[in-house]
Amino acid sequence: MQTADLAVVARLEQEIFPDPWDTGGMDKLLGETASMAIVAELEGHIAGYAFCWMLEGQWEILNFAVTGSARRRGIGDRMMDELLEAAQTAGCREGFLEVRQSNDAAIRLYNKYDFETVGIRRHYYNDGEDALVMHRANNTR
Repeated sequence: MQTADLAVVARLEQEIFPDPWDTGGMDKLLGETASMAIVAELEGHIAGYAFCWMLEGQWEILNFAVTGSARRRGIGDRMMDELLEAAQTAGCREGFLEVRQSNDAAIRLYNKYDFETVGIRRHYYNDGEDALVMHRANNTR
């Protein structure tokens, strides 16, 4: 992801999530050495994006999204493969993420990549929905 991508990513963020990130927060992450941000393109347009931290042997997916029209086309798999490869290269031993309890499609994707639910964050999202805390050891896949 480049700074030039942020306007499109911010627009997609507004379309995809009920509690979208602001552009300033995303821009700040792009400047952090411990962060990684990627975009996936489909037919010349951004179809997905992800932000994560990689720090002290751990990585955390902070935001992961695929546009509605690009879903079920392998975009999420390609982004997850790229994140996993980067985490392995960085020497990360384990990964974490939070996901809306109602987001069955995302949970299926994360389960496919050996993430397991290890906890619940009650009322995590602005609308009061709980988040599942998921974990993955990097000695798999």
